[in-house]
Amino acid sequence: MYDLSVEDGGSLAPNEDKLVDKFTAPDFLPNFIDKYRELPCLWQVQCRDYSNKQKRKAVLDQLLELVKSVYPTADINYLKAKIGSLRSTYNRERKKVQDSLRSGAAADDVYVPRVWYYDSLHYQHFLPHQLRLLRSNLGLPPRKKMWRSPA
Repeated sequence: MYDLSVEDGGSLAPNEDKLVDKFTAPDFLPNFIDKYRELPCLWQVQCRDYSNKQKRKAVLDQLLELVKSVYPTADINYLKAKIGSLRSTYNRERKKVQDSLRSGAAADDVYVPRVWYYDSLHYQHFLPHQLRLLRSNLGLPPRKKMWRSPA
């Protein structure tokens, strides 16, 4: 149902192309991302319902109702594919930003994400529970070695 046609050079079928445009349209995608953000059991591993298959299925069904407003024949597989696509695109762009920062590029040369919804998905990487508290960033002295070197 979502396969690319080999006959026409691998492009989407004409009606599928319009559906893709509707899904990623600026008047729909921000609403979808906001709703997805409100459902942490789909993306936050530390959420207690993340491993609860029944809860995740119920939440996916809620999200599917929103998607059906744009694509009436959408099913769970379509929804999962779209979520996966958004996440992988975001992660690819995030890696490019991180790589350009690590390369020592000047502030003007840091990679700027090309997808317009990058900032909308950026919330996933700045959750308080994910921040690592290291002794160095807490202002604590480094620990002393607890072993002796062979003499």
